[in-house]
Amino acid sequence: MRHHHSELRAYIINLLNEEVLYIKSMSKDVEEKLKLHSSETQNVEPQQHDLKPDESECRDVHTTTVVESCQVTKHEEPSFAKITFESRGDSSEVLAQALQEKVGALLLLSQQEERHLHEENVNAALQQKVDELQRNVLQVTNEKVRTLLELARLRQEYQSLREMSGTREEETTGNSGRIAISNEKEGRLKNMWKKSYINRWIDPSSREGGGPSNTEADYASNIDYARMKVEYAAIKESLESMGHLTTSIRRLRLALLKVKESNDTETDARRCEVAIANILVEATHLKTALGISIPISWSAESDMESVADGEPSCERTDSVSAAGFEMVELVILAAEIMKEQHN
Repeated sequence: MRHHHSELRAYIINLLNEEVLYIKSMSKDVEEKLKLHSSETQNVEPQQHDLKPDESECRDVHTTTVVESCQVTKHEEPSFAKITFESRGDSSEVLAQALQEKVGALLLLSQQEERHLHEENVNAALQQKVDELQRNVLQVTNEKVRTLLELARLRQEYQSLREMSGTREEETTGNSGRIAISNEKEGRLKNMWKKSYINRWIDPSSREGGGPSNTEADYASNIDYARMKVEYAAIKESLESMGHLTTSIRRLRLALLKVKESNDTETDARRCEVAIANILVEATHLKTALGISIPISWSAESDMESVADGEPSCERTDSVSAAGFEMVELVILAAEIMKEQHN
């Protein structure tokens, strides 16, 4: 469009230059003819004034007629030249006006075409911007939907883990209740809950008896304090183990999701096989670590008490370890299923 506009402008300029040259040449010709006619008129008039009266009287009728015809012709020539000049001047003015109108129309047409081209460019840029914004909105919406789905899945998993942890805690609470009952039967925690023992522990002056009773009370209090420290360390260890276990299981689950969402090309299939193998190896290592770990709360005395209650030591498992075993087994099962599907 711009090339066409430049060509049209050059054509108009060349046309105007040609018409200007033509008008100048016509004006020069008219001026030359006027100068020639004025010089001829000036040469004829002195000859008429130089004629003598006698010669004019002696002429015959034929001569007078010739002179009159010549004078009439001389009087008619300026009017004819004037009419010709006026007609040529009028035609040049009309031609110049027509050229000006044509140039104005062409300039107006070129301006309209340029404006139309500019509007088309602006509309194309706006349409491209709108398409880009629509793509961005669609991408943000898809990411938001994925995030919400991931959040719902995490909430569901957290709820299931919480229910599993609650079940394990109930079982652990029942086991600890049985252990406490056995300890009370043996008389190890009976004096701790007696009011007289608490008073003696608070006020040393109110202690009764001699040295052997005081020694026994101190020994019992030391044992209770040690058990409290062991329980606190066990709870702290359970929390840390649960956090580490949750992080590991979540990493394995995200790796499985990534493998599931991958394409079905040959390269992606090989990568999926390698990723599934790595997931299985890591899950097996985690399962082994859970199996060989010994909690802080374990002791030979509690093991002996559980054996006395009829519960073998191999069946006593920490709640965190039990939950970890279940989650690792689920991850291994999912990895094996995906491996079979890819094969």
